[in-house]
Amino acid sequence: MAEFNLFVQNMQAVAVGTVNGLNGYGRAMPRLDLNLNVRLMRQGQRLEIHQLRMELRVGTEVLGIGWLNQLGTIVHAGGVTVKITVPVTRDGVKLADDANRESKISVSFDLRGNGRFQKADEAEWEFVEIQTSSPHHHAVARSDWIEQVLGPLGFGKYVIMELVLPAEDQRDSWNAALQHLATAEARYWSGDDPGVLQACYAAISALDPDPQKILDKMDDPEKRNQVDALLRQAKVYMHAGRHPTKEGVMLGHFNVQRRDADFALAQTKVWLTYISRLISE
Repeated sequence: MAEFNLFVQNMQAVAVGTVNGLNGYGRAMPRLDLNLNVRLMRQGQRLEIHQLRMELRVGTEVLGIGWLNQLGTIVHAGGVTVKITVPVTRDGVKLADDANRESKISVSFDLRGNGRFQKADEAEWEFVEIQTSSPHHHAVARSDWIEQVLGPLGFGKYVIMELVLPAEDQRDSWNAALQHLATAEARYWSGDDPGVLQACYAAISALDPDPQKILDKMDDPEKRNQVDALLRQAKVYMHAGRHPTKEGVMLGHFNVQRRDADFALAQTKVWLTYISRLISE
């Protein structure tokens, strides 16, 4: 877990901190709570926090500005947990989600404030400014982001699927499939809907151009035939993104709408998850 330092006057590092949780609350007035574990570096020292302000960002965009809830908290070498509440907007949370389509959500923050610092037992307290020297970057696993942020903020329910990577001898085709899937994600967020279907088609084809061979391991012939038919129809559907329509009002254009890109991307993830489990059993 990445640490950050807190500095006082003359840029003297006196405390070390880590982020112990990021949680969303509220639908009418959304906010993010960040729990920080903070401890002083030396025994006998104490830092009393009077004010602490956090600026939370994703990339260069400010998501919100929040303040320490427990004013007067005294930090010592044994460590304490403090909570900073940052009011945010739903658009800001969506921006953070859209900007991070990988397995982790990345945010950053600065801390600035003031308080009193005692250098040693029995020493006089000094009024000091408190700050981080540079933005601290914090990564949140997408599964935690969905469960602890998006869900409580009312962004709907999500299903998380596990993709089991197969043995080394099949890894090249799977790496290619996952690269095509990443391309599909990138095209989705850029608005290239036909390109999404093209990349989804390529992701499944990368495993084997013949869907029947992908399913050879299934020992139930009837089930294999049914799943094979579904997979072949899925590829036919995705084929719409590879060739312009030859007739009708969409003549010469790709007859693909946003809902098609949604559907193709979702079912490609389901297919890759299903097939990975099948061949890893």
